[in-house]
Amino acid sequence: MPRSGPTVGCAEGMHGRNTRVALIGAGFIADHHATALRDLPFVETIAVCDRHRRAAESLQRRFDIPRCHDDLDELLADPPDVAHVLVPAALHVDLATRLLSAGVHVFVEKPMGFSVEACAKLEELAAAKQLTLGVNHSECFHPTFVELRQRIEAGEIGPPQHVMSVTNVPLRQLDAGQFGHWMFQHPQNILLELATHPLSLVHSLLGDARDARTRVSNTVLLGGVQEFHKTWQAMIDCEGGHATVLFAVGSDCLVSRLSVIGPDGVLDVDLTTGALTRLEKTKWPEFYDLALNDKHNARRLRRSGRRNFLDYVLSLLKLKPRSDLFYVSMRDSIKAFHQALHGNRQPPVTGAEGRAVVSMCEAVWNGKQRATPPPHVPSEPIRAETERDDTVFVTGTTGFIGGHLIERLLQAGFKIRAFVRSTSYRPPWLRHERIELVAGSLTDEALLEKAVSGCHAVLHLATGVSDTWDETKRVSVDGTRMLADLCTKHGARLVFTSTIAALYVGDLGPTDTILCDGRTDPQPGSRSIYARAKIACEDMLLAQHRDQGLAVVILRPGIVVGPRGDTRHSGLGYWPQDNHCLGWGAGQDPLPFVLAGDVADALLAAIDSDAANGKTYNLVGDVAMSARDFVAILASESQRQIHFHPQRLWLVQATDIFKWAVKIAIRKPENAFPSYRDLKTRALRAHFDCSLAKEALNWKPEADREHFVELAIRTPLKG
Repeated sequence: MPRSGPTVGCAEGMHGRNTRVALIGAGFIADHHATALRDLPFVETIAVCDRHRRAAESLQRRFDIPRCHDDLDELLADPPDVAHVLVPAALHVDLATRLLSAGVHVFVEKPMGFSVEACAKLEELAAAKQLTLGVNHSECFHPTFVELRQRIEAGEIGPPQHVMSVTNVPLRQLDAGQFGHWMFQHPQNILLELATHPLSLVHSLLGDARDARTRVSNTVLLGGVQEFHKTWQAMIDCEGGHATVLFAVGSDCLVSRLSVIGPDGVLDVDLTTGALTRLEKTKWPEFYDLALNDKHNARRLRRSGRRNFLDYVLSLLKLKPRSDLFYVSMRDSIKAFHQALHGNRQPPVTGAEGRAVVSMCEAVWNGKQRATPPPHVPSEPIRAETERDDTVFVTGTTGFIGGHLIERLLQAGFKIRAFVRSTSYRPPWLRHERIELVAGSLTDEALLEKAVSGCHAVLHLATGVSDTWDETKRVSVDGTRMLADLCTKHGARLVFTSTIAALYVGDLGPTDTILCDGRTDPQPGSRSIYARAKIACEDMLLAQHRDQGLAVVILRPGIVVGPRGDTRHSGLGYWPQDNHCLGWGAGQDPLPFVLAGDVADALLAAIDSDAANGKTYNLVGDVAMSARDFVAILASESQRQIHFHPQRLWLVQATDIFKWAVKIAIRKPENAFPSYRDLKTRALRAHFDCSLAKEALNWKPEADREHFVELAIRTPLKG
């Protein structure tokens, strides 16, 4: 199996001492690198650097890393031996260049760079500096792929002639409409971000790409502007054979398979489960030959299934090291790089191979032909029904309810200051001449002061919920208090979006009625972090209304559904898979559904309603539908097998307690005892009377069941 390119610069070795490593980037992938490095006896992680200092400090605490930086130059004042570059792909080349220039060996996450030319320059710099440049193609260290290579090298199927790869990847950011990520900024970026996994395997088996013919399909326009191809089918001619690659994103079914065809047989691997099967030629007649293959493969699959189950249980109980396939691949890739560096050898995946995989991505991109033209439905600009001089400040503007609210505010003629965390992506509803973006943090008082000054009202939709109560309190509760103080100072009304989760309804049934009032759950400590934060915010805002004259309206939406929303709402139950809903109870009682557009109407009306000042209103629509009904309609409209499974809440609690006990046994941190109070309230069996909200806000939620189904289910299914 061909290897690509010349040898690049290698380390001079660490001369018997530990290798000093710095992590550049403290995001999701950094945890896996830090865990893997901790288990290498000849490696010492000395520093973490991330421009978001809180992320760096969090990683530093969890892994007891001595140094923490938010500036690369500060880190390089006392440079490490090696840096792992774990930042977004668009920054790989720039940061790797700075590190190599400073005399630091580099291990960079895939993709190595954004172009072949940029990768080549990194190679040249590493060679000139006599430094090691390695790339983390962790999929090449997947245990099952390693076994596949060993079997091929042993000659089990003869020389590989053709490789077939099928990859189907769920993409949470795509489903959630979070298009600010680098992979959505250009149609080719998704290849560099995710297709490098299967393409690195193809390259490992067949070598460099010479030519490619590609078909793209399932093309969508992100935000009505940016093309995004969800399905790629490529025929690639490589120096060692041919490959057929199907790469698709956006489906909820995870598939990662590879078939290698040789003159003497076929090897198939399922990289998701770790199963490997073989079709071989035997001396027997064809009918018996096939039967023998099936028998042998069934034995292999049984062994694989038993091994996966035992590995999971033993790892969970800390009776063996972590053994999930993703982590093992990552660990072995990192280990192989550092062993090579420590031994003054060429890294297992060199810069030349990293460049070759980027070149394969470019070949796939350059060989593309469109299967179907992208849908293009020109959108009508939002026109104001009336013009107002008033300006409002809105948080949570890129979210589900926030998008509908912005559209309503524009129709009402308001000028808008829209708070966003980043300006890298601007959803279509924020592209309007009457919208001014305010980018930053909800904890930045100077920024908020400027944003609130001169505003008629502040509509606060952002949640700011984190994994811990302390961080949630700092961002969500303290941030809301800061906004309330600024509203009082500048004479603006605050419209706060809470949730019916702030109430306790666990002991109520369908014959009980909940009225609109300011009472919240008196035991917030026994609720989820999200509910607890909303309770704290509500209580604090009403206290400021009483004591300081804050003009405030609190609105509590129910289960919010509608266009651009997710039909698999957690209010229906727990979704372990996208086609199975485990209900919070029997699922027979009507749930408090409300359309996002109706919530936006109530928020808009709350800005100027004198009767609403100082009041709290529940927002629940007029269409009565149970969880069973909703899931049944969802299954019918999507033409899929989607199932609702009723559950007894005491049994759910018993299961949660068992999970809690296991986590205690394995000493997992931040493991709170499961709250039965919080679980009971999820059933939401009581009836919500919203007549006061309808009167004070002149609110008229959707009452027609067919139109509700169109907006809540059919429209989201169309994407």
